[in-house]
Amino acid sequence: MSDTNQDQVAVIVGAGGGIGAALLEEMLADPSITHIYATHRRAVDSCHPKVTWWRLDFDVEADVADYVHKLAREAQLERIDLLVVATGFLAGGQVQPEKNYRQLHAQTLQDVYRVNAVAPLLVFAGLEKPLKKAAAPKVMFLSAQVGSIEDNHLGGWYGYRMAKAALN
Repeated sequence: MSDTNQDQVAVIVGAGGGIGAALLEEMLADPSITHIYATHRRAVDSCHPKVTWWRLDFDVEADVADYVHKLAREAQLERIDLLVVATGFLAGGQVQPEKNYRQLHAQTLQDVYRVNAVAPLLVFAGLEKPLKKAAAPKVMFLSAQVGSIEDNHLGGWYGYRMAKAALN
């Protein structure tokens, strides 16, 4: 992830997940990244001087706007050189991936869509100003191959596939 610019600021949304945590480790090893704002669904005590943790739960709609506002104001964020959104929601709690059309429920589809497609876009929109202040900003949204319309040979996971296709 190294770039020719020194003193880079990164934001990684979803740093508590498997892929997000691995990307965070890569960022920590990159000397050009001097500070990382990382999010997790639960509060995390900072364990590294380069990282400031923020609680952000995409399942709570108000959290997204609140996070963006706090990050811009409280962190006095001048610019963002790298924004990575590494979030995703397939199943959890009462929500299980659909295996057939009879298992579809409107509220579940809306929840999965909000978390996987709408919230990442809201974060991006809310961080537009500091991204524009970077010399060469980079933005990554991690998706999934199952978001491909062509890759649905097995069927199922309709809500997740729909949301990731929208993100793509």
